[in-house]
Amino acid sequence: MGFFDFIRVDSANKVVQDIGQFNWNVASTLPDGKERQQLIEKGWKRINAVIEDTPICGNAYLLRAHYQELFGKKQEALEDYNKAEQLEVSDAGDYFTLVQHRGRLKREMKDYAGAEEDFSAAIELREKTDVIISPSPSALHIQRGVLRRFMKKWSESEKDYEYAISHGNGGERKEGEHYLRLLKIEIELEKDKKKKKG
Repeated sequence: MGFFDFIRVDSANKVVQDIGQFNWNVASTLPDGKERQQLIEKGWKRINAVIEDTPICGNAYLLRAHYQELFGKKQEALEDYNKAEQLEVSDAGDYFTLVQHRGRLKREMKDYAGAEEDFSAAIELREKTDVIISPSPSALHIQRGVLRRFMKKWSESEKDYEYAISHGNGGERKEGEHYLRLLKIEIELEKDKKKKKG
């Protein structure tokens, strides 16, 4: 990226931050209604204007992906997350947000392998930096454990739950124990099925 492009992106990022703070964040605290809808529509118009003016701003695509998800446009949201990653976002915190949200979206779209990759990236990043406060590594391991259970990666899923039990707070330990019990039941049921087929 050249010097003038860097200046353009830096300027665009300030607008994106403003949209995130005064449109997205405020709207998310309001109940459904006219005021909330007006803030969402204004933010949507503003973020599209930023992208039209500075299409090389990764953070703009990251924020627009959140709006796309809000509108139920999952494929468009995924494309925006991918574009944000391609262009690069501002810092580790923004990249963490990207892979965490994209991982959740991929899981909803049943792209389990892609979701697992994103959750793993989020866990690695979360464990390396103190910049990111929430969610905790244990909460992320639980999310990945549930995903791996869907994929029948039972041993990997078990390790994720055991991490949460060993490292999590009280609530995370209980959640990890709950999911681990469910996993063991599922494994036993699968073994019984195989015996009956055999």
